Formats: sequence, C-alpha cells, structure tokens
Amino acid sequence: MKRIVTTEEWRDMRGLAVPRFQTDYYYAKVAERLLNEILQTGVCDELGEETCYLMAATLTCYFEDVISNLGIWNCFVRKHKEMYGKVLPFYDINEDEYCYDDINPEDIFFLVWMVSQKTNSRNSFYNPENPAIISVGCKLYEILYDLFETTPVNEYISEKYLDRGLFDDIYKLKFVLMDLAESCYLFSLFTDEVIEEFENVVDNLGLESGAQKMYAIRSRLAFDCKTGPLRLPVWEWYSMFLQFHGYDKESCVVKNIRVVEQQLFQLCENRNDCLVFKDIRGNLYNVNKCDFNSLENVQLDDAPSCSMSLVEYNGEWYPNGLTSWNNSKDVFNEYVKHIEEKENVEFNRELRRVNNGYPLMYIKDYSGLSEFFKTNFKVADNLDIPAELRDKTYFLLYIPEKGALNIIPDAARIVKDCNNPYYDAEYAESNSLYMLTSENTTSNEMLHYLIENRMLPDMSINSVRGVKRGKQLLQENMDFLARFMRKWY
Repeated sequence: MKRIVTTEEWRDMRGLAVPRFQTDYYYAKVAERLLNEILQTGVCDELGEETCYLMAATLTCYFEDVISNLGIWNCFVRKHKEMYGKVLPFYDINEDEYCYDDINPEDIFFLVWMVSQKTNSRNSFYNPENPAIISVGCKLYEILYDLFETTPVNEYISEKYLDRGLFDDIYKLKFVLMDLAESCYLFSLFTDEVIEEFENVVDNLGLESGAQKMYAIRSRLAFDCKTGPLRLPVWEWYSMFLQFHGYDKESCVVKNIRVVEQQLFQLCENRNDCLVFKDIRGNLYNVNKCDFNSLENVQLDDAPSCSMSLVEYNGEWYPNGLTSWNNSKDVFNEYVKHIEEKENVEFNRELRRVNNGYPLMYIKDYSGLSEFFKTNFKVADNLDIPAELRDKTYFLLYIPEKGALNIIPDAARIVKDCNNPYYDAEYAESNSLYMLTSENTTSNEMLHYLIENRMLPDMSINSVRGVKRGKQLLQENMDFLARFMRKWY
C-alpha cells in the first residue's frame, strides 16, 4: 500500500528548527516518492521500515539543500577534497564532471550507504559498493533527476543561520549549533552516537531536573561534539557554512572557537567583575561573573573548585552548560592526583625506555607477557593483567605517552612492522577490520599511529569486485572510515 507523507511529517523529517515554508508541500511529495520507491526495492527486509523512512528523509533534505543552495553538502564534499584530494570516498568519480551545484549519482550512493551503515544493528560493515546500495541509489537518483527542474527553491531556509545578530551573543550562537548538531541530515546520526556518553557525564552531576539535564547535554553537543561523516566539531562545520555564504569575518570568528572539555578547575581569584580559574596544567582562564547562573547562591570564598566546560569565543571565556561547585579545599588536589595516576606518564615513559623508545611491542603468549613485566618492573607481582587474556596469544602492545596501555590479543598477526615476527598477511586480510572500527579495542592514539605509519597494509573488506578492490577501497579511505566509524577519532 502506498505511504503518504504529509507536510507535517516532512517538517518532522527535516528536523531543523526553521519556520514553515511554502515549499514544504513539494518536498513532502518528494519524500513520499522516495519512501515508496525504497519500500518497493526489498531493502526494507534487511534494514527495517524505520531506516527506510530515515533514508527517504535524508535524501529529501539533501535534495532541498542542493536545490536551495543551503551549502551543507557542498561544505562536506569540499572539506573532504581538502583533506583527501577527492570529493567523496569510495567511488570512482571524474571530478571534471562532478557538479557542486547539482545532484550526482555518487552523492546518492554515499547517503544510502551512510544511513544503512549508521542504523545497522548487527554491527556488520556494509561495502559502499554493495550491489543493493548501488541499485537502490540509481533508482532514487533517477527520481530526483526527473524532479530537479520542477521542484521549487526554498529561498528562506538559510536565513536563520545567516542572521548577523547571532555573532554578537554566544548564547544565540549556541542554540543554532545545538539545532544543527541534533537535526541536520548530515550530522544527526553521528550526534546520536555521542548523546549517551554525554548523558552518563551529566548523570554524575546529580541533577534532579530533566530540563537541566537536557540543557547540559545540548550545551555539550554545541561545542564538545564531533559530528558528521568527517567527525568535526559542529562549530567548524558552521564556520565552513558561513564561508560558503560569503560571511568571511563571521566564519573566522567561529573557526577560532576554543573548547576546554568538562573538568575540575581551581578558583584562584575573585575579582570585582570576573573569576580567575586554573586547570590541572596551570593554565588560567578569566570568566565574567555575569555569565554564571545563580552565582549569588555560591559562597565563593568557600567554593575553591568548580566542575565545568569552558568555551572561548571572540576572545572571551564562557562557562558552557551547567556548573557544579565544591567547597572542599582538598578536592582539586585530589583530582589532580587522580588524573596524574590515570595518565600513567612515568610508567609509560619507563616502558618505552625498556622498549628502546618504541611505542609498539609484540609478545607471543601470556607467559611471555607476564615474564616481560616481571623482568623489567618491580610492580610486576601486583600488575593486574585481565584474566581473559590468559588463554590468548600474539599480543600487540601500544605504549601511549600518557593513558592506559593497549594490550590486544591476536593483533600482532595484523601489524606489518620490521620489528614484528608474528605478522601474517593472509590472516590480516580477513581479520583486521575491527582494529579500525572498534574504539573499545584500539585507542584513537594507537590507530593514528598505525595509519600514519602504514602498518595495516592488508586490511580489507569483502567486495564483489574481488580481493584487490576490497583492499583498495579500505586502504584509500582508511582515515575517513576511522572518522566515520568512531565517535572521538
């Protein structure tokens, strides 16, 4: 049975907090055609109806973006070209024929893949050249191509985001960034992945009000969240958007935003108009008193520390979201000690020294792992090596400059390194993708090191075009895929 998409449903699909437009009816009909085509292709059995609905919404938003010259998609492909030398990952595109102000088949293929991958509940990896993705993409492209000349331009959709009054007030700017992070078709799927982590952080603040929790989370989305296919801060995307529309001065101001993530600060000085805070590295921040909510309820002389996030905008520091004051004079020093212990700098430095300054180690089995620590460190007898590693083999160890040691079983067979006697190209070809996609297995610092030093040359994905093509797809787009698949890369 044919599905109907009303103008109200279309506005929900678009998501952005923008006014009603006369063009909404036309884009509702576009979404309706796309949705019914997707439902007829059979992908609904694989992806589910909710994903099909989201796919139609995403492609309709893209269509409105391109027709109306909103610039979101344009910013993405131009930034991708700046970073990687090509407008899009995966697809063989003649860039002399690629149209920045028109729809392109490869754009559709990418968005179909993006929605499919991000809503994939089985944690499997879809090849972007999967025949089903290309087949559906071709049909949807044909529909949009036929509608391109007759669908009206939405002349007003960018107005909200180009109001020059936004740039004089960080709080007005923040609400625009919140809206883009949560609702923009190119960002929302990525933003959703980090909301749960922000919720856990906010829960630790002990807030009772649901409205307070939501404000704290949304404030972090505006400035702390990396989003979109390239995992960039939303304010960096917005800076590119402003530049696209010729707002060069405002773009520069937004681009120069600096963020200090949620942490504990020590109150060093209570001046007439501002408070001076120090972080654990000794950096100082002057924050105007008027930018704190309910400061009159805080006894500043008895509240020497404050948990908060800070944002520097146009040369001024502002608290971002909610703040939590503590009146214990010892809590900041305890916090510094906790961070130092967590960073493990001295131990890691000694471990690298023992390993001739090299960050990677390769150990065949658990007994070898245990013997290494017993031979080199006094703490060996108390070293807490997870019990689940006892039956594992071929350990890869990564020693960061600070932070937890990475110990990954079987990974020594994956990394190509002249110092690694256990490397197995055949094994690596079919068993290494998790190193790229799993943040729980491979730290971002470690993955950066492996990619930059080209130490994963046999990582591959399945391809109907053969092993060589599967390897080429992954090798040429490895850094992009790390950004796409991980929340904090």
